[in-house]
Formats: sequence, C-alpha cells, structure tokens
Amino acid sequence: MKLFSFFLPAILIFFNPVNLFGEDISNAKSGTDELIKELILSEQPSNDLLENLSLLPADELMDEIMNFNDFPELEERGKLIRHMHPINDTLNAPYYVYTPKSYDPLISTPLMIWLHGGVSRKAFPEDLIEYFDEHFLKEKAEEEGWIVLFPMGKLNATWWDKTGMDNIIWQINKLRQTHNIDDDQIAMAGFSDGGSGSFHFAFLQPDNFAMFFPWSGRPDVGTQVSGTEVFIPNLRSGNIYAVNGGRDGLYPAAKLIPLMKYMIDEADVELSFTVYDTARHDWGYIAHESQFMVDKMRTVRRDLYTSRLYWECSDVQFGRNRWLEVMKLDTLSEKADWHRDFNFTMIEDRITIGFMADQSWEGEGVRVESLSNSDNSPAIQMKLKPGDLVIGMDGNHIASMGDLVDAKSKTKRGNSMVIKVNRKGKILELKADVPAAVEYEAFPHPRKSAAVKATRVGNNFYVNTSRVGEFAIYLHPNMVKLDQPIRLELNGKELDEHQIKPNSAVLLEGFIRDKDRKKLWVDKIV
Repeated sequence: MKLFSFFLPAILIFFNPVNLFGEDISNAKSGTDELIKELILSEQPSNDLLENLSLLPADELMDEIMNFNDFPELEERGKLIRHMHPINDTLNAPYYVYTPKSYDPLISTPLMIWLHGGVSRKAFPEDLIEYFDEHFLKEKAEEEGWIVLFPMGKLNATWWDKTGMDNIIWQINKLRQTHNIDDDQIAMAGFSDGGSGSFHFAFLQPDNFAMFFPWSGRPDVGTQVSGTEVFIPNLRSGNIYAVNGGRDGLYPAAKLIPLMKYMIDEADVELSFTVYDTARHDWGYIAHESQFMVDKMRTVRRDLYTSRLYWECSDVQFGRNRWLEVMKLDTLSEKADWHRDFNFTMIEDRITIGFMADQSWEGEGVRVESLSNSDNSPAIQMKLKPGDLVIGMDGNHIASMGDLVDAKSKTKRGNSMVIKVNRKGKILELKADVPAAVEYEAFPHPRKSAAVKATRVGNNFYVNTSRVGEFAIYLHPNMVKLDQPIRLELNGKELDEHQIKPNSAVLLEGFIRDKDRKKLWVDKIV
C-alpha cells in the first residue's frame, strides 16, 4: 500500500499592490478570472490552460471554481429548446432543455433530468416539443425555478448501455457550461423504462445526483438488458423515492414488494417505496407524487462528504463513489467474510408480446412500431409485422394500450394467445404460445467483484477491502483538517501517517473528469 501525493507550489506571491513589473494586482485577478471562465465554459480545456491554473494555490483555485458565476445570459427562457449531441459520425442524439423564466445566471439552480419510457425503439422519438409543453415538469419547473433536461433514448442508446449513459452525462456537463447548475441539487426521475433507468444510475453513479424518483419501473431491468453488473448495497449511497401501481400490468407492486423488503432488511438499503393500489402502468398518482417531488427537491441535497461508504464493483469503470475509488481489482484473492453476494430470486411470469407500440398513433387500437430482438417472443412466432394494428386479444376488444395491458393480465404463462390485427385492411387472427414462467436472479454476477467499506472519523479513516488491488481516498476541506495528518487503518493494520499537501493538479484532474464544481478534491491517498 503506497501513500503519496504530488505538490505543485504556487510561484506567484504578491506582497504589494503592484508586482515586479509594475502591474496592479487587480490585473492579475482579472487574468485569473478569465482562466477560470475558460475552464468552466469550455468543453475541453487546453493543456496550456491547465498548466497555468495548476500554478495557483489549491485553496485559491477551489474558491475560484466554486464561486464562479459569470455564466452567459440566456434569451430563450420559459420555452423548451431542442438540442443535438453528435455522439459519433452516424449518431446524433436529440435532447430538450427547459429553462424557467425566473432563471438568474448569478444563482445556482436545481436541475431535474426526466427519462422517458419505451427506450428500446429503433429510432429516437420525433420532435416532442408539443408533448413536453404539456408535461407536468414544465409547470413545476416554472413554479420552483428548476432547469429540466429531457434526454432522448433509443435502441443501443438506452438508459442502461454505455452509449446512452455517457450521452446523459455529456448533456448534463454541456448544461454546466451554459447554465449555473447547483451540483448538489441534480435529480433524476423517469417513468416505466425511465424509472428503471433511474434505478440503474442509482446503482452505478449515485454521487452524481442528489436523489432519484423511479416511477413505475423495476430495479433489475438495466442489468438484465445490458449485462452491466450492479450490486444492491450500492443503493445505500442514493436517496431513492420509488413508486409502483398495484394494478400495473407490466411491473405490479405485489411482485416488487418482496424485492424491496429484501433490499431494505438484508442489504440495509434506505429507500422509500410507495404503492398506489389502484394505479395502472400510468400516471394515476401524478398529483400526489409531483408534490412529493417538489417537497424533496426543496429539502434534500447531495452529501458528498458522508462519514461512511460502501462500494462494490466488478469493473473499475464504475469503481468510484464520492471520496472513494476502486482502481484495481484482485480477483485471485479470496473475498472477505463480510463481502456477501446480495441477490434475489425473481419469477418471470409477465406476459409480453414482443413489440413496441407506435406512440404517435391516435386512432383506435394499438399500432405495432417495431418488434423486439427476442427470437422466442410471441410476436416473432405469430409473424406480427410493423404497421399491424392490434384490435383484439383472446376475445377482448383492444381500443387502447390500457385495454391491451388488461387483456395481457388475464393470460397465464404456458398458455397460448390469439391476437387479432388489422393488416392493411385485412383482419387476421395470429396465434402463439406463451413461454412458461421461469425463476431467475434479479442481479446476475458472473464475474468476481471487489468491495470496500470505509468509515471516516475526523482525520482517521478505517478501511476494509475485499478483492481490491488498489484504491484511492480523495480529500476535501469539508471532510478533514488540512493542517493535520491522515491516519489510515487498512484491514485492521495501521499505516504510516499521510501529510496532506493540497495539490492543484489533483483538483483539476477531478474537475476535468466530472465538471462538478463541488467535487473538488485537493489531495488523494493511493
């Protein structure tokens, strides 16, 4: 275990109102302000800029970044604006931003991110400005003074694959260049797939957000679809306010209550789970939950400097949480006795046909937009086609998506289903077998994971590791006394004291990575 840090001393010290060149100190301050402005408002700061800023004392650099408020004035406020993110040469992702009329660039402002449902379509949703103009968040944003980000997702750019997750973080960071965002008041919410996506971010990146509102989603969807491993105890680091309906045909609350109880009782996860007995897979609870969201946004802030952390990962890409980072795994070693594999056995007995509905269809019935990738789905068996209009199922008339959800709830796994469709004016009855119910682990862990549990008491850190090859502790003045040494006990053994040496290079490295004006670490122990 090595303890080290780097220290770049400040070389510019002014003792008089003018320096050796006869220049007023105010000019130097003005030059620093311009450097900080370039750092915060540019997407990729130059090496020369970083080199110049690294010469500043760490405390001065931190103060300049935290208190920066020279953001541009925005003419387009009180309306939804469509933007594009060129992810690569062939993929441009649309996203929408709502800036309230009351927005003041001099004041740090909360940010709400809303993830839509139906994220596995083959193409991004079309222009949705009219839809979002009627979204409840627009009203709440105006009343409360929130900025709202609406990312768009699609197949291979979902809420749980790397492309889609990186896309959202890029959009947040882009907003940090144009808006005065309060980094301790960034929240993520979503419905259906958006709710499942909110859970997925809570598992993997809780320190980027103050709270999560997963509505009508399911915690295991992201890992089941993407294969990215997640670990139940990591949810201890997030403020989670989940909601499901008792009559939800897709994710009924009765199927989720045992999982939620397991996470709370066995894994010591603090989360709020609310059930609306009569709610379907819709926004039947929106009046109450939207006000609950407002109340939480007014009172809950991110806690970066918590005194206790647990973090587990099987990929160092997701090895960081707040002031703790797993940098290398040691999967050849035995795991510690306290390192449990928390998991839960689920029963897959939902009825899925295997197609995405066309949300733009306004007529009677449910029009097929695209088919899922599953070769064993009923849709593939019965040769359902895009453009088909579903008008009946097992003798039940289908006039809307709600009718289809109700009809599916009457079908059992292992039986057959008959779908009546209108195909270009021709009425057809298509039949398929529904696979039998199966048991599965909610959170598959095919690879060995590493885990760290750490407690901070003043300048004393008590760390236990399991299968960890190397880790880092990041230090901030709000956590420790900088003029006192760090005492580290690792797996019951005291190590040499670490003398804190505030380091602008460490601070800049973290800021460039996160674009977060609160995650400003001045030193690290590795």
